[in-house]
Amino acid sequence: MASPIHAAPEANSMSGNLTYLAHAALEVLAGAQAEIGIFLLAIFVHSVVFGSYRIRPSRAPAKPKILPAEKSPKSDKKAKCSVPAPHSAHVAPLVKACRPLLAQKAEQERFAEEFVRLLEECAVEEVPEVFAGVLEVVGRSASPELLAAIRAELRGRGLRPEGR
Repeated sequence: MASPIHAAPEANSMSGNLTYLAHAALEVLAGAQAEIGIFLLAIFVHSVVFGSYRIRPSRAPAKPKILPAEKSPKSDKKAKCSVPAPHSAHVAPLVKACRPLLAQKAEQERFAEEFVRLLEECAVEEVPEVFAGVLEVVGRSASPELLAAIRAELRGRGLRPEGR
């Protein structure tokens, strides 16, 4: 026997059509209610698992991070230990010239030629900062030949490498 929900409406009866439509609407609402319940359960589980993440960004502006040495240099020693800015005009061309030489595993003399060519108009006071910027950008890929060439260039200009 067919259930009253799935029974066909009587052909002559208007109340039969309304009953059938009411039952169909209740069936749709029951299905939607289950879907909504599953959706709310998923939102709850998601918030438990990923609860440390914020849904909305905070309205407060982001505070810039200030290094402790930059807050208040109390002594000359702290000021000397600060990391030089690698944004000197001479750093980028020198890095661009050194990277292919590092990849080719070039000799110290080849690095020295590039230093002479690229640092001819660089002031003597800027040279240590430029080399510090180059080493900062190159990082661990600096070869012993590059380091020896930098030391030789500093000695040639009457400078000493600082112990940073």
